[in-house]
Amino acid sequence: GADIAIAGGVYGKEDVRIEAGGNVFLGFAENASIRAERNLYVQNSMVNCEARCDGKLNLRAVGRSLIGGHVRATLGVEANSLGNPKLPTDTVIEFGITPEMAQKARLLSAELNQADDERKAEIRKELLDMRDEYEAQISARIVARHVTYPGVKFICGKAKFEVTEEISR
Repeated sequence: GADIAIAGGVYGKEDVRIEAGGNVFLGFAENASIRAERNLYVQNSMVNCEARCDGKLNLRAVGRSLIGGHVRATLGVEANSLGNPKLPTDTVIEFGITPEMAQKARLLSAELNQADDERKAEIRKELLDMRDEYEAQISARIVARHVTYPGVKFICGKAKFEVTEEISR
């Protein structure tokens, strides 16, 4: 349930995993697996990492921020640059409504149509309880302050967008 802070950063290979029930703060990360139940803050760059956070991924590097790997940031990503300027590098960024949230909402909605009155009230309450989290996830966004390079793929629910030409701001 706590935060993890690593001032210098992490350079890993196959078995390097960082998992926190709170936030994760890193100087840099390369070839690591990172899981934060809240936000992930990286002072410099992330290169070829597998990362997941239920909050937002904040990359503060002045130059290249996120290169390669697969990131799942439920509430979105903020970075100066995304991808590799010299060579298209597969960089997958998933954000927005989690598959678990979408599945749960679908199941509850389907059950609502066939439930008795008492169960309908319970389902409605459960759906209302999910609303704040759903609205936060649906408003997730990606902010690239400077440039996004070819090779970056954005996935939000069923929607996918692959960058084929450099995009500024």
